[in-house]
Amino acid sequence: MHTARLFLAIDLNEQVIARLAGIQGVLEGLYRGARWVKPEGMHVTLKFFGKLPLREVYEISNGIKGVAGRHEAFRCDIRGIGGFPSLGRPRVLWAGVGANIELVQQVAMEVLAEMEARGYGAEERQFVPHITLARFKDRREYDEGNVETLLPRYDRYEFGSTEIERLVLYSSELTPAGPVYTRVDSWELGRA
Repeated sequence: MHTARLFLAIDLNEQVIARLAGIQGVLEGLYRGARWVKPEGMHVTLKFFGKLPLREVYEISNGIKGVAGRHEAFRCDIRGIGGFPSLGRPRVLWAGVGANIELVQQVAMEVLAEMEARGYGAEERQFVPHITLARFKDRREYDEGNVETLLPRYDRYEFGSTEIERLVLYSSELTPAGPVYTRVDSWELGRA
């Protein structure tokens, strides 16, 4: 039986990804202990399914198709830098969603409700739309003084606007060089 690590995401345009990659270059000096996300791995994750048999794609597709059909394409802004659990001591460094965040949240909430109804588990954490820029194994491996001085300047940094046109199901294969993402399926917004 074939299995894959699956997740549902929203893609970003190339200009936004280029700006996000550019800010990573600035932040590398502050966060020496970070594992930086490659540009091809930048997206907004709506739902992480984990490892599933590939036959589950059909059931997932039936649920996502309905959610995608209820929403028209829209633009959203990517803005600011944040961290989980906090910017001061992050495990994850991320860029946020600005204008139209409520539309991203609405799509995500409907996806999560639909997937929970189909037996794919409830989310334990509140959904915060973001693009992961870096992950940390050890939160002490960064220059705390420079972080406090420089990061406030990026709090409202504008990475640009991106058109949200589809929801995309990806598989993720973990390799020593980092994860490799493969598109499994996608659904255009506004198409029933």
